[in-house]
Amino acid sequence: MQTIRIISRVAFYCSLLLAVGYLAISLYSIIAYLFPETFMTVTGDRFVVNYPFSKKAFLLGDNHIGYKFNMTFIIFLYGLFFLLLSNIFRVFKKKTLFTKEGVKVLGVFAICNLTLPIIAFTLYSVILGDVDSEFVLVILHAILAIFALFLRAIFKEGLKLQTAQDLTI
Repeated sequence: MQTIRIISRVAFYCSLLLAVGYLAISLYSIIAYLFPETFMTVTGDRFVVNYPFSKKAFLLGDNHIGYKFNMTFIIFLYGLFFLLLSNIFRVFKKKTLFTKEGVKVLGVFAICNLTLPIIAFTLYSVILGDVDSEFVLVILHAILAIFALFLRAIFKEGLKLQTAQDLTI
C-alpha cells in the first residue's frame, strides 16, 4: 500500500501541474484574443499568439472566432480534466482509501468525462463542421468514465464494508 501512496503522490503533483499549465494557457489565450496588438500577430487568415514578452510563436491557428473559441475551450477542458484527475490521486494517497470523498470524486470525474467531451464535440461540430477524427476522443473519454464508474462502485462497497467493520470493532 505504501507504493500506491508514493505513486499517487507523484501522479497527484504531475496532474496538478498539468492542470495549472492548461488552465494558464487557456487564460493567456483569452487575454491574447482580447489584446491582439500586444500578444498576437495576424497574417491574412492565420494568427500567432506569442510567448509572453517575446515575439516567439506559442499558439497558431486560423483567424476565425469559432476556431479560437474551440481551441481555448478544449485547452480549458483538459485543464479541468487534469484537475479532476489530481483529485482522484489526492484520494489515493491518503491512509484511508475508502471514503465518502473518494466516492464523490470518482463520480464527478465520471460524469464530467461523459458529458463535457460530448458538449465540446457538439460545439466543435456546429462551429467548425469537420470533426471526424475528434470523435475518437469522445469515445476514449466515455471509456474512461465507465472505468471511473466501476471504480466508484468498488469504492462505495468498500466504504460500506469499512463502515460496518468500524462499527463492530
